[in-house]
Amino acid sequence: MPSEYAANDEPHRLRLPNNSFGEPAAGRRVAITPPEYADTAVHHMLYLPAEWGANWRERDERLPIVCEYTSNYFPTSGSTGKVEEAALGHGISGGKFIWVALPYISNDGSNNERTWWGDIAATVTYAKLNVPRIIEAFGGDPDAVLLCGFSRGAIAVNYIGLHDDEIAALWSGFITHDHYDGEREWSNTNGGLP
Repeated sequence: MPSEYAANDEPHRLRLPNNSFGEPAAGRRVAITPPEYADTAVHHMLYLPAEWGANWRERDERLPIVCEYTSNYFPTSGSTGKVEEAALGHGISGGKFIWVALPYISNDGSNNERTWWGDIAATVTYAKLNVPRIIEAFGGDPDAVLLCGFSRGAIAVNYIGLHDDEIAALWSGFITHDHYDGEREWSNTNGGLP
């Protein structure tokens, strides 16, 4: 069984891959800082499934991608708001797809924002630049790119993911969990009803 599954006593339990640094490789989840943010702490997390092969071009084999926006920093619930703590996308894919935890960019452009949106334009631009890069570099299927999120991330699926026609065109579908029901207005944002 692939390494992301638990030992024989729990053969069907999916385990979250460990966070690491270095070059992306099959079965690894790594922090990636794009060139535009080289001197900052801004980064996303990229997971390549155990079945991924560096020779995907030769095999003409592309994999679906699940991109995820995280929830807010909210200590009471245990949420850190960090891309390193994302988990929904991995669970959705069963560990079989390319999985990317995308950041929200802080207003000063130097960090990942852990609460609400930060710089909305920078966050949108980050996805528009990096999702196509990931598709090209790692054999993602441009016709199978899901965007998902929990809590703040669920709202971000709409608020960030549909911000303009260019970013909206990246996604094949959406999966939201929690706070995407339009039940109330979010008074600390300009978004109104999600």
